[in-house]
Amino acid sequence: MNSKITMALYIIIPLIFFATVSTFVPPNWTFVVFLLYTIVFLSIASIIPQLRARKKASEAGGNVILRSNEQEVLKLITKDTQLSDEIKSQLTSTMILFIAPFIIWYIVSITIYPILIPQNSGNIDLMQRFLRNLIFYGILMGIFQGLRMVTMPKKMIIAITKYEIRNVGLKLGSIFIPFPIDLKRYSISVDHKRCFVEIFDRSSRQAFRLYATDPQKIISIIERYGMSK
Repeated sequence: MNSKITMALYIIIPLIFFATVSTFVPPNWTFVVFLLYTIVFLSIASIIPQLRARKKASEAGGNVILRSNEQEVLKLITKDTQLSDEIKSQLTSTMILFIAPFIIWYIVSITIYPILIPQNSGNIDLMQRFLRNLIFYGILMGIFQGLRMVTMPKKMIIAITKYEIRNVGLKLGSIFIPFPIDLKRYSISVDHKRCFVEIFDRSSRQAFRLYATDPQKIISIIERYGMSK
């Protein structure tokens, strides 16, 4: 499925769900339903990409051209002092993204919601109430998306300790990137000083770091097997 359609569904489905629950579910059950939905939704959203990646990785064939030395990789990672600073910044942004929505939800609930749906709203029919709830959650999710765009790291660094380069693709743990590499989605860079090759996934903002004593060797293999001719 197209990534834009998927993202749209991730926004539209919760929007309709929350508006429906707020309209038709008794108030004393609303929080419980929201909590259960959030747990299930986040679980599914995190599990499905992993399952897809694992399936691709398990189906990966071909011949192994280069396999990482895990101990060597770990030594290189520990020597990369800049990595810890990058990870700290990444964690800070992630914590903001986790905590801020609850604060925003509370503020919007006590300011905007009473305007859209006053306490004495018995004369508002269900359809009108649903539409007003839809507007409320639309505003809320718009704020969340804006916050996400502002605070989300430009890239989420993932240092891969165990990887294989095959003649058919890159096996990065449970993730598989097939050859030829889609350069519209992925960008490849190398840092000889810090001894890594970085493969940046523009769609997920994940930056996969492949540490090696000779990163140029990785680049050479990718250029030979992974680029369209």
